[in-house]
Amino acid sequence: MLHTVAALLVLGGSLPGAPPDVPIQFRKYRDGVDALHSGRFAEALRDLLPGATDLPFPYGGMAIAALAETYSELGDLKNAESMLKASERTGPGTLVAAVRQARVYLGLNRPKQAAARCQSAYTQGIRAGPLAIVRALHAEALMRLNRLPEADATLQQARESLPLGLEVYPWETAWSLVSAARVSAALGRWEEAASLAEQAYRLAEPRWGAQSPLTLAALDEYGTLVARLGDSAKGRAILERVLALRRQIYPAASPSIRSTQDRLDALPK
Repeated sequence: MLHTVAALLVLGGSLPGAPPDVPIQFRKYRDGVDALHSGRFAEALRDLLPGATDLPFPYGGMAIAALAETYSELGDLKNAESMLKASERTGPGTLVAAVRQARVYLGLNRPKQAAARCQSAYTQGIRAGPLAIVRALHAEALMRLNRLPEADATLQQARESLPLGLEVYPWETAWSLVSAARVSAALGRWEEAASLAEQAYRLAEPRWGAQSPLTLAALDEYGTLVARLGDSAKGRAILERVLALRRQIYPAASPSIRSTQDRLDALPK
């Protein structure tokens, strides 16, 4: 079922037996998600807001979760939390919704709730590739809770199966590599973390572009790790590129801009 839904959304198909207006709503959802993934946040809100609550279960929850992620990216935490709660009220939903919800919780700096959302997703009978996606995100939540041994064990469970999710869940899989990089870095495995962040970047940039929030998150981690591994000049150049691109797509007070600036300021002069 999960693979069928994902294929419909990627290919723009319609649901068997669905009302005639549903394919149009799905096209708006798909366009909104494409805009979110490419860093065109105003377009994402324009396409997602009007019909999100009109989509049938469980697809409304997926659209509302995408809205929550859009607001989270913009630093609008009040609306992000409002949409997050609305998405959860629609029911257990799908893997895509669960992963977005957990990531928004992390954006709200609520790792305990993110970990709980991942834990509940394990009960949905998902396959090995998608299961690895949830585990990598769960590992990041555990890392933020300073439960490093559990985070490490969860990450190791995820790593071998992560590539299995690429075909149907490329966005979620690439984000999971960023989560894996963050956990590995927290555990002091910097070379491994740099490799994971670079993999995420190489998946994201050709597919969603240089201004994708995923591309920039991967580069943010990669530049920081390159500097930590001894090449401060290269790391600084990467982070300066991330900062310049983030200033083009995010509001001036965005947490993403502040985070990259803080990373740059922490580098040796």
